[in-house]
Amino acid sequence: MANSNSGFLGFPIASLIFGPQGAVVFAMTMTVENAVIIPLVQILTGVSGSNERKLGAVLREALGRIIANPLLIAVALALVWRATGLSMGVPVERAVTSLAMAAAPVALFVIGGTVASMSVSGHWRRVSAVSIGKLVVHPLLVAVLLFTLPGVPADLIPVGILFAAVPMLTIYPILAAPFGLREVCSTALIVATGLSVVTVTGVLVLLNAL
Repeated sequence: MANSNSGFLGFPIASLIFGPQGAVVFAMTMTVENAVIIPLVQILTGVSGSNERKLGAVLREALGRIIANPLLIAVALALVWRATGLSMGVPVERAVTSLAMAAAPVALFVIGGTVASMSVSGHWRRVSAVSIGKLVVHPLLVAVLLFTLPGVPADLIPVGILFAAVPMLTIYPILAAPFGLREVCSTALIVATGLSVVTVTGVLVLLNAL
């Protein structure tokens, strides 16, 4: 619930409404989400299912899962390459851009196929909790922190709240699959994305009134 769809929803909406500030917050959000939130959740999930196993063994297993995660490997390599300031070259950049453009529809097909092939009747309590947590609790907590923490630029506060208000990232069910929660998270993603049409609009109205 603490990881938003910053790339496909947050950034386009923020760019249209807040202009350059949207790109600034997008860069901050993507860095924190991929370098901190996702690895932290992987570790916490491993610890929560450890029962009476020793903490050291659990942490080693969780870190091993993180190191072997293709998404996190890609993020780490991208950050290192970005830090060098080197260019990948036009052919490689075109190939990467094409893959990036195909990522969203392919992910939606995978998630849609997953939801279509399963029974979701037994998951509505969890789905409701996750959807409310992502669309209501998460932006509220972010708003409280942004307004109370010192040093946060005032013009970036509404942008940060908007990024927190959008539904979870598209690969949410893929991250949950190793823990046996693919069905719950696929359904929650569909429900939260549908409800976000109403909730994100409400957030924008409130931000405009501030």
